[in-house]
Amino acid sequence: MKYYHRTYSRDPFWTDAHFRSVCKCGQVINKGDRIFYYPATKTTLCPKCSEQASREFAAAVQDEDFYNAQYTK
Repeated sequence: MKYYHRTYSRDPFWTDAHFRSVCKCGQVINKGDRIFYYPATKTTLCPKCSEQASREFAAAVQDEDFYNAQYTK
């Protein structure tokens, strides 16, 4: 599991579930499960969905960093 630096307060991040909930795929998330959390929408993803969402977000961050690096020289 790779961690990345959160740039903005509304960026999603890895955390432990504080209470039982349900993922958008219908899977139950138990208290203490490692989840990917989107604070802007207050969405939690189960461990299975979290892996893919984390990879997609990390790729988007990398793309944005590459794009912005062109204009900081």
